Formats: sequence, C-alpha cells, structure tokens
Amino acid sequence: MVFPQAKDKFVIGRENDADMKIRSPNCSRRQARICWQREKEGDGFQWVILDGEEGRSSLNGTWMNLRTISEVKYGMSSKLMPIEHGAVFKFGETNATVRAKFLMDEAYCFS
Repeated sequence: MVFPQAKDKFVIGRENDADMKIRSPNCSRRQARICWQREKEGDGFQWVILDGEEGRSSLNGTWMNLRTISEVKYGMSSKLMPIEHGAVFKFGETNATVRAKFLMDEAYCFS
C-alpha cells in the first residue's frame, strides 16, 4: 500500500473510511494513525506512528520492531515512534513492513 502525501494523517484499522484497511477481527476499527509531526529537537518534521485514535488506545495494541507503542494499556500515553525504512509493524495479529521512505512531498510504501 502506498500513501501519497496529500494529507498529514493516515488512519489504519477496520473502519471503511480508514486509509489503510485491515480486515481482521483482531484489529481495532481505528488501530493506529500515522502523522507528519515536528521533530522533538530541531526544525524538521518526521512521520510517526501512534496507537489508536486521539484519546483512545487500540484494544489489541500496536507494535513496531517488537516494541509496543501501546502504553496506554499500561497507564502511560501512546509513544511517538518515528517511522523508518524496514520498520515492521504489528496491528493486532496483522504485520506490515515499511519498504521505502520518501520525502514529505512523495509517499510511504507498506507491504
């Protein structure tokens, strides 16, 4: 799946209006979101992934490179995890891999 850079947020989940639809009962309706955000340090921006939707975590958790980003379950807020080429995501029981990373005006590709 390729995400063209026409907006600054993409929703991943089971809902029909999700940008990346995952047809699995083990995936939440709004499992995760990918956002274009300012880096913590410096003037740049980066793509990050967050679990669930704003204010709510997903039920089954979101993982990147075997690390949870779903810390809401454990009493903490969702981590901002920068996305890099080769990152492996787990949404419930569904895996996706970032195959390429391009500049802001181009796209991300998942498989």
